[in-house]
Amino acid sequence: MNDYLFNCPLLKSSSKVIEITPKQGDEEIALKRTYPNLFVKSLVFILSDFIPFFTRLQPLWCHLLLDMFQVNLNTTYNNETLHIRQSGDRTWDIIQNEKEVGFVLGKSSFSIDKERAKEIVIDERVFIIASSELGPDVEVFSENEKHVGTFKSDLYHLEDGVHSLRLLDPTASTYVPIIIGCFYLNNYLQC
Repeated sequence: MNDYLFNCPLLKSSSKVIEITPKQGDEEIALKRTYPNLFVKSLVFILSDFIPFFTRLQPLWCHLLLDMFQVNLNTTYNNETLHIRQSGDRTWDIIQNEKEVGFVLGKSSFSIDKERAKEIVIDERVFIIASSELGPDVEVFSENEKHVGTFKSDLYHLEDGVHSLRLLDPTASTYVPIIIGCFYLNNYLQC
């Protein structure tokens, strides 16, 4: 069983690097949102962080504008870089060395909990993050609905935004940056 710890930034639009620390081993994992230019980065910050901070509510026009922007993430894992690039509405391509190695699909429903889910397909393996709700437990399943891992979140208890991923399937450990990236897409970047 492998445990990984990471902190999500409080500001959703943040491009700060999220460092993912395994409890054992020397793997180095990081996750970062990317923007095509400074204008888009500034606009996303204003719409998703600045306005809600003062109004406590994100107006409908903010949601409509945010829907026009793509959400892209870079992940690094053992000195390898993976890109999760949005290619359509609720779809992302996973790119490594300029070659597409998989994709992420936002599903409108999933049989385990009937909530929105993210389906991750990479190297002919399928993982599903079953819930879009930020709660104390978020489950990860394989395509045959076998339980692969669990997210634990202290943010649910209004603490520091510390999360951990406990992987029950040791063969899934090489997919950690993608799984955590999809959790980030699911719970923090709803645009």
